[in-house]
Amino acid sequence: MAGDKYAQLALGKRFEAGLGVPQSYRKAKRLYEQAASDSGGIVWVYSPPVGKEKTGRTVPINTGPKVPGLPEAKAWLAGMRARIIAREDYR
Repeated sequence: MAGDKYAQLALGKRFEAGLGVPQSYRKAKRLYEQAASDSGGIVWVYSPPVGKEKTGRTVPINTGPKVPGLPEAKAWLAGMRARIIAREDYR
């Protein structure tokens, strides 16, 4: 996924805690996953047959420079379930 990984992590923390946005564990998880995942580089896309062609083909698409996922985002994602359970215990 494209985007600023640090912004994705920060926004994920806000959604998890409900700070300035409605609390949403689903959105927090999605943002943590985006921040934690590698992005950029070459992806291969299938192009179906065009016109009278009989077969399709795969073509490389450059999605920009390769950007590694954030280790901190991976840690937040891994600890998310424990934090949710801890919050439920204090309600």
